[in-house]
Amino acid sequence: MSVSGRALVLGGGGVAGIAWETGVLAGLAEHGVDVLAADRIVGTSAGSTVAAQITAGPPLSDLLARQIDPARHTPELDPGVPVEELQARFERIHTSTSDPVARLRAIGAMALQARTVSEAERRAVIEARLPGIDARLARQICQFMQQVRRMDLDKLPGTAETLDWARALVLMHVDALEPEVIEPMLGLIVKTNGDVQRLRRALHDGELVLAAAPAQEVGSDG
Repeated sequence: MSVSGRALVLGGGGVAGIAWETGVLAGLAEHGVDVLAADRIVGTSAGSTVAAQITAGPPLSDLLARQIDPARHTPELDPGVPVEELQARFERIHTSTSDPVARLRAIGAMALQARTVSEAERRAVIEARLPGIDARLARQICQFMQQVRRMDLDKLPGTAETLDWARALVLMHVDALEPEVIEPMLGLIVKTNGDVQRLRRALHDGELVLAAAPAQEVGSDG
């Protein structure tokens, strides 16, 4: 079977990767290469953040300006743990046992004990990364993801997954979260089939509660 068309594939790289990829894409656009004309745009980790941004509406020139102008930098989440301390924790886990399953459990327990940022902090990141998202929907997304991140999952979703999901909801013109909207999209929130099934059961059993969409507030687009 022949495959035709063009795809834009964006890799990971953390905060530096977001800045680098944005600069490269803006440079290509400046020289007449319309990267948004790709038939499909996909990304991993930092690349998924860039993919969500460039398909959200703002021109690449504006996204680039937000990267190079300190006054317009997007707020980043502070992990609250120095890299050296985190490395030491992983080393202690690695040397404490030779059982790979026990190591993974210890890492998972460490993650569950970590400080979770407030709704306001995570919401500020979503609104900065996706300008124009309805503030009420952003609040519902944050409240839902705060619950998900407290669950015992194989891999807890982070900012990239949150932005992927938020962007998909915007493209679908979703105004408020409902179970019938969320369930088909669980694969955007978590990465393993086991975690998808856990979230599905949590939705059905009432463990995950959907907050009612708040009344229109200052700063919302609706």
